[in-house]
Amino acid sequence: MVQAAWLCLHFLNYIIMEDMKKQQLEVLEEAKDYCQKVLHCIDTVIPELKGDKKDDTDEYLRMTVDAVNNTLEMYNATRSLVQEHSDIDEAEVNAAVSTLGTALKSGVDDAKADALDGMKKFIQAYGEAAKNITAA
Repeated sequence: MVQAAWLCLHFLNYIIMEDMKKQQLEVLEEAKDYCQKVLHCIDTVIPELKGDKKDDTDEYLRMTVDAVNNTLEMYNATRSLVQEHSDIDEAEVNAAVSTLGTALKSGVDDAKADALDGMKKFIQAYGEAAKNITAA
């Protein structure tokens, strides 16, 4: 009886893990294109923050930061799968996120631009990982 219960539990765990992997693959499928769009947003807002400010720069910055946050949420949801196929340095990502938070609180546009630039490496790496994993 104990062995049958163990087998049942093991099988249920397998089903849950497979379902989780399926969901992660769906998120990664979305992340491929999304990361490219976020990088475009960052590349658009940085020059504006560095001196070519427009009337809507602050709103565009807010939307860009929201997109960066969404990317981080996507990564967190797919982290276990991504870590198997990528060498994303989480300590480096955490430092970049901290720098971005500090820059946003500072109100200094140059610091915001530099901090967003610092997020690009992670977003590029995550987008590449998403492409590689979903292509396999």
